[in-house]
Amino acid sequence: MSVLHSGEDYRVLRFEPNRRSSLSVVHFEHWRPNFSVEDASPFEDVLDVNFLTRFNLNCIVVQTRRNDWFQGADMPYVLEAIRKAKRPGEKYLAYGNSMGGYACIAFFELYGGDYFVTTSPQNSLRTDYATAIGETRWKEVWQSFRYDFIRDGASIGAKGLVMVDKVLNVDLRHAEDIVSKTNAVLVDCPGTWHHSGKIVQREWGLVKFVSDLAAVVEKDGDIEELVVRLQTKLRDSLPGKFMAANGAERLEIISQVGAGKICNLIDPFCLHQAFVDEPSVENAIAISRIFGETMDDAGKQKWVKKSFAKSLLDSGFTSLAQSMT
Repeated sequence: MSVLHSGEDYRVLRFEPNRRSSLSVVHFEHWRPNFSVEDASPFEDVLDVNFLTRFNLNCIVVQTRRNDWFQGADMPYVLEAIRKAKRPGEKYLAYGNSMGGYACIAFFELYGGDYFVTTSPQNSLRTDYATAIGETRWKEVWQSFRYDFIRDGASIGAKGLVMVDKVLNVDLRHAEDIVSKTNAVLVDCPGTWHHSGKIVQREWGLVKFVSDLAAVVEKDGDIEELVVRLQTKLRDSLPGKFMAANGAERLEIISQVGAGKICNLIDPFCLHQAFVDEPSVENAIAISRIFGETMDDAGKQKWVKKSFAKSLLDSGFTSLAQSMT
């Protein structure tokens, strides 16, 4: 491991395999109060910081103590350190989730990116833009949002993937606006709400997909073919089929696989939104059956279940609403 940059708010680490690679995965992390080498893994549920080196890939990790969308005044030094570390012939494949996804795209030219993979990224959190698209999250960042590079057109040539759950309208709006300002492809990740990487992890393996993509990027191969395979796999998954179905079709799916199998594959916010989008009798019964199961995240289930019960009541399904309380 080597340290490319170390400051009060940001740190950049580089991990390398024994056999040097011509591609580095550059990961812009989510924020954490303290820097830790043990937490330097680019992907959730992967604790070993050396996992990418076992795929013979370099890994550059950008760590931050600030939950500010990488808006700090010393970001130019961070980006310069990454750019200077790029060796002749080396390629950078950037990865980031949400805040990290924004950084992958906004700073693409400044750190010398070649391709990016992002899950649920933001286009901007400037007050005017956030207000216009109905964004209500992360308001503490709005006033200090200084690097509005995507909207300014600085990333117009950036190639990559924007993974998002189209059911979450505000995330979809961010994604569509990013695609319009870059050379990116939008990938629908059904049933994930704001955690679009989860279905990729389950259906392909997030680490495996990024390593597969890295191999294609490194050799200037056919990225489109890999993306089509990913989109097909996600669409044909159980969450993909369930979220694309109507109420009657959802009841049929439940009769085939059971509500218990579905309840932990689809985010409860998605289930609630699925009913709001189609408040039919069949859909009310289908979604109610799933909420009747025990989900892994009991706290979220309880909270969303109350909102779902109110939607049922507002739509005239009194008995079903009462069964949710």
